[in-house]
Amino acid sequence: MRTRPLIALAATAATVLTLAACNNDAESGGGSSEDGGAIDLPNVATVVSYPALPSGLELGLFDEPFGQDASGMTVEFVSSGADGVSALASGNVDLVIGGYDPPAMLGATNARIIAMTETSPETHAILVPPGSGIDSIEDLQGLTVGGFSSALAPFLALMLANADLPGDYIDYIQVPPDAGLAALTSGAIDAWYTWDPFYAQAQLEDLADVVVDGTDFFLNPIVIVAREDYIEENPEAVQAFLTGYDASVTWVNENPADAAAYMAEATGMSPEAADITIERRDYALTIPTESDIAWMDSLGEALVEAGTLPDVPDLNVAIDTTALEGVLGD
Repeated sequence: MRTRPLIALAATAATVLTLAACNNDAESGGGSSEDGGAIDLPNVATVVSYPALPSGLELGLFDEPFGQDASGMTVEFVSSGADGVSALASGNVDLVIGGYDPPAMLGATNARIIAMTETSPETHAILVPPGSGIDSIEDLQGLTVGGFSSALAPFLALMLANADLPGDYIDYIQVPPDAGLAALTSGAIDAWYTWDPFYAQAQLEDLADVVVDGTDFFLNPIVIVAREDYIEENPEAVQAFLTGYDASVTWVNENPADAAAYMAEATGMSPEAADITIERRDYALTIPTESDIAWMDSLGEALVEAGTLPDVPDLNVAIDTTALEGVLGD
C-alpha cells in the first residue's frame, strides 16, 4: 500500500474562523496547465469526520486524475457544511464537502451542488442525560435544546414539522459541536442535537440516551458544492476531483476497518467511535434523484414554516451535475 504522511485534522470551529486569514492571499487551485499536463489542485473544505478525501489523498487516489502528486492539495477542515459553504461563497475555497444546509445555500448564490456523497440518517440524533425522563419529542416542550447553528437547526425544524409542532416548541440555543457533550452533562442544556462522531462517543461513554435519530425523517444528504465561477473556469479540475473522490469512496466501502482506523488516528477520536461512525454511514457518489431533491425541498419548507428561512433555495439552479455525469458515464 502506498502511504503518505497523515494530514493533520483540526476538530474545532476555530478552523473556520481562520479560513479567511489563511486563504485570502493563497493562490486558488483550478484548471489544467497550458501545456496540457498536470491539472492545478483545488482548495477544498471538508467536515473533519469524513474520511474519503484525506484518506484518498494519502493513498494517491487523486494523483492519476490530476496528473501529479495530489497530496499537496489544500484541505481546510470545518465543523459543518454550512461553515464550508460560507467559506466557499467568500472565495476562500473552491469545493466543499458537507451536509446539505438550506440557509447556507440560499445565502450563497454562487454555490452549486455537483454531487451527493452519502445519505446517513442514523448519524444524527437528539441526546439527553441518562435518567432524564425525556423519552419523546413531545417531552422536549419548553426545554433548552443545543445545536450547531445560530438559528433552529434543519434537523430540528423538520423533526418538529413532522410531529405537527411549532418551531418555538423548544428553546433552541447554539452550542459548538465540540462543546455540546459538556453542556449536556453539566446541565447547561436539557437536550443536544448532534451527529457522529460526537453522538457515537457520547453513547460509548454512557453519557447520553437517544430521544430520536434521523432514521424515519432525516435523509442527511452529504454533498459536494463548488463555486459557479470555478466550475466554468476549471471543468477539468472539477472532473478530476470527482474522479478521485469516486475512487476514494470505493476504497472506504471496500475497506471499512482500514477507513475507521485511519479516521481514529487522523482525528483523535476513539477507534470504537470511528467504527460506529463508519458503520452508520452510507457512502456513494451519486447524482441527486427526484426523491432526494424533493426531500431537500421539504427541509427548506420546514425552515420557512419555522420562521428561520425566508425562502426555499431554488435547486433547479443550485444543482449542476454535468461534471459528475461525465465521470459516472466513463
